[in-house]
Amino acid sequence: WDDVRSDHDQTLRARCPHYDECFYYKARRKAADAHLLVVNHALLLADLVVKHESGGEGVLPVYDRLILDEAHHLEDAATGLLRGEVTARAIRRAILPLTANKKRPGALERLAARFGREGSPLPPDEQVRFLKEVDILHRLLPPLRNNAAGWMEILAHEGLPEGEKTLRITDEEQQGPRWKDGILPVLEEAAVDLAKVSQRLARLEDLLSGLPPSERFQEPQPVFALGRATRLVGDKARLLAAFAEGDQREGGAWVRWLERARET
Repeated sequence: WDDVRSDHDQTLRARCPHYDECFYYKARRKAADAHLLVVNHALLLADLVVKHESGGEGVLPVYDRLILDEAHHLEDAATGLLRGEVTARAIRRAILPLTANKKRPGALERLAARFGREGSPLPPDEQVRFLKEVDILHRLLPPLRNNAAGWMEILAHEGLPEGEKTLRITDEEQQGPRWKDGILPVLEEAAVDLAKVSQRLARLEDLLSGLPPSERFQEPQPVFALGRATRLVGDKARLLAAFAEGDQREGGAWVRWLERARET
């Protein structure tokens, strides 16, 4: 799914040489020309999420009227789509494209070869900084990948004993030892470690941000992988921090729970 889906941070949009033939943008143009669109609840809600996150363009074109059929299903659809979730697998998948495997080099290696070596469009001093950040990330990513499963196992052991499947984090629960001594320290450690990696990834993006698109996206895929990993790891760090802190938003409310799930 990660290889075939269309993410807003994995496209050059109009700068892409395949833009006119791209099936995704063809479908968007066709939808924009239509007088009537029929979509399911999930796509409608996904459009709202993308518009909120990007502050602009969504999945669907601008519409003037909205008719909701089977609206009694909307609450369940919204609960499934609008929730934030952190799992060990999600953390591993967020950083997987950055690291090498037996078949191919990782995005970090490809970025280092392009921007940290001879022929780089970056100035010499920024090349040195770029390689330094890549080296630090090479040291941070393996422990993060290994710790992801450990954090979730501890949370399950401390928060979901004796086969319990879910635990709602209420104000009363937060006053007890299970939260203070068992759950909260793990959440805080995970949030801090993820934030450190996200900040390092963002520094690489900052070094590339001043380059013209023709230089930055000469080989686009590792740059896309960097941007996507920065976003995903940062999102997980913020979500875990918010989970640990509780409801700090005026006029809003977090519903927080732990859930035991089987991962493949």
